[in-house]
Amino acid sequence: MNIKKLVPTTLVTILLTTFFIGLMVYKDKPVSASTTCPGSMSEVQCYNYLLEQFTLLQKQQGTLQNQLNQEQYKQLSLEEKITYISNQVSQTQKLIKSLEIEIAAHDIEIKLLEQDIQEKEDSVSLMKQEISVLEGTVNQRISESYKYSFLSPFDLFLDSKSFSNILRKTKYLIVTRAQDIASLEDYSQKVVASFRKV
Repeated sequence: MNIKKLVPTTLVTILLTTFFIGLMVYKDKPVSASTTCPGSMSEVQCYNYLLEQFTLLQKQQGTLQNQLNQEQYKQLSLEEKITYISNQVSQTQKLIKSLEIEIAAHDIEIKLLEQDIQEKEDSVSLMKQEISVLEGTVNQRISESYKYSFLSPFDLFLDSKSFSNILRKTKYLIVTRAQDIASLEDYSQKVVASFRKV
């Protein structure tokens, strides 16, 4: 009678002992991917590195998923069920790690895009300032040119008190027109160059 009670108790004890020994022997395989980049990498290199790590983890996850799907959970022994569950835990850890890498890659991509946007905003702001300065200069030059455009050499001669004054006004008009042409050419080159940057 005691033997009948002893056999099931012994079997349960052996199964539980095997289960706990299996848990103690089980070593979690660490995921080899990193969510941070080595310090010597630039942000672009870091972004590419994290994308490679993410792709590698996706491949590992797909392979492991296929292996797990092929097994039939109902036909496994207790030890095989423990291994199966351990593999599921490992797969979940890899999935978490791959998502962390994907988030880190997106963070770096956002940072790079923010820098690019800031550079474009700075460029636009600088162009606005240059346009404002050039607009003021051009307006001033246009008003001066307009004043003297209707003066004939005879009017200059009559308006001036001395010959040196005539020479000075004539020289001023020649220099002003040359500067106007140079300023307009410089302005058009800057506008073309700024549009090529954007």
